[in-house]
Amino acid sequence: MRQKHLATWMSLLLVVVALDRPATRPARPAQASQPPAQDQPEPTAPPSGLDLWSPANPTAGGIVFLVNPADAEIYVDGGYAGQPLHFSPARPLRLGAGSHRVELVATGYQTTRMDVSVIAGFVVTVDEVMTRR
Repeated sequence: MRQKHLATWMSLLLVVVALDRPATRPARPAQASQPPAQDQPEPTAPPSGLDLWSPANPTAGGIVFLVNPADAEIYVDGGYAGQPLHFSPARPLRLGAGSHRVELVATGYQTTRMDVSVIAGFVVTVDEVMTRR
């Protein structure tokens, strides 16, 4: 009976230790040299499964976007992040805790800029209706 309790506690300890460690990322394959970048790089969807918010990461939070128009481009701290439909409460844009500069850009609309405070362990919702030019 005592060994059964010991095994249960050891299993629980391993789970706690595993949740406390940051997730390891697989090594990225070497990329062949690419042609010179154009003025506007082609937007791509965020990689799935790598940079997602996780309650096990105490230093990261996330942002979900409810933006009209839905095809707006999202830039965070100067870098392209994706479009609003790329993110959901189950798969928010994962960012480190703190203040981040968010820009929403869409053809025919005024660019919207805002500072968003991300709180570790929480998901913040950006709800914005962009103004037509």
